[in-house]
Amino acid sequence: MLLGALGEGGGALGDVLAGGAVTGNAADVLAQASGVGVATKTEAGTLRTRSGAGSGQQAGLGSLKKSKGAGKAAKEGQTVKEREVRGNVGVRGGGDVGGSGEFDAATVQRQIKQRLKSITRCYEAELRKNPSLAGKVTVTFTIQERGNVTDARASENTTGSPAVADCVTRTISRFRFNPGPDGGSVTFRYPFVFQPQN
Repeated sequence: MLLGALGEGGGALGDVLAGGAVTGNAADVLAQASGVGVATKTEAGTLRTRSGAGSGQQAGLGSLKKSKGAGKAAKEGQTVKEREVRGNVGVRGGGDVGGSGEFDAATVQRQIKQRLKSITRCYEAELRKNPSLAGKVTVTFTIQERGNVTDARASENTTGSPAVADCVTRTISRFRFNPGPDGGSVTFRYPFVFQPQN
């Protein structure tokens, strides 16, 4: 039984419940419990213990110090939003670096521009973890005659984040061109420059 587990007699809780169901007012019930006192108000407006054990320490509410940041809880109905992290992504130069086919670099640049939001998300996902993350990822990739991209890899990564480079190369490897290059595959290289937005 729970009261037995509280020690001999069940302590203050045992004293209160010893007479059966609790039906009196709180002051009368607590007066029956050993080691519990009921506080009364003095003329000075402070609290004084009437009987029983207690610390005997008295202090007004004015003695409580406000802790830093206290009271900043969100109002009812408000949602607390995570600070939005934004990054800038720029494509600096780039173009074809070899291959046996012919392909218009402007077509590749248009595809990169259309997918720039996906590349930006690659960066911003890691920027949340490291707010000072910045640098350049240069991606080399080959466009086959059928229009699919192969061999996408980061040939340079100064961000220090392999996750950014991996995500950008995966995004580029999903590019599709229709039609593809004439006369064979063409390899391109494009540098992406990442920096936090102020």
